[in-house]
Amino acid sequence: MMFLGIPQGGSSQNMQAYEADIKARLDAFCQERGYVLAPNAGNIVADLVSAKHTQGDYYCPCQAESLPETVCVCEPVRNGLVEVMGTCYCALFFPPDLAPKA
Repeated sequence: MMFLGIPQGGSSQNMQAYEADIKARLDAFCQERGYVLAPNAGNIVADLVSAKHTQGDYYCPCQAESLPETVCVCEPVRNGLVEVMGTCYCALFFPPDLAPKA
C-alpha cells in the first residue's frame, strides 16, 4: 500500500535516510552541471525514495524499465539530455534560464 508515494510498512528511519541520500545526490549533480531542480522536485524525490524501498535503487519513475542506466541521475541525463531537451524525462533538472517558476 502507498501513501503519498511512500510504501506503507517501510521504516521511517530508512525512508528518511533514502530521502537524504537522493537529495544529496541530486544537489551534487546540480552543482556539478549548473542545473536547478524543478519546483515540484519533492514529488519526484518521493517517487525515487519509493523505488529505492521497493526495487532496491533510485530508478527513474519516468523510464519504462528499471535498469542500471535508469538509476537517477540516469544515463541520458549524465550524457547531456538536459542540454538537448531543456530538461530531463521527469522534468526534474533544468538549466537555470529554463526552470519553471514556483
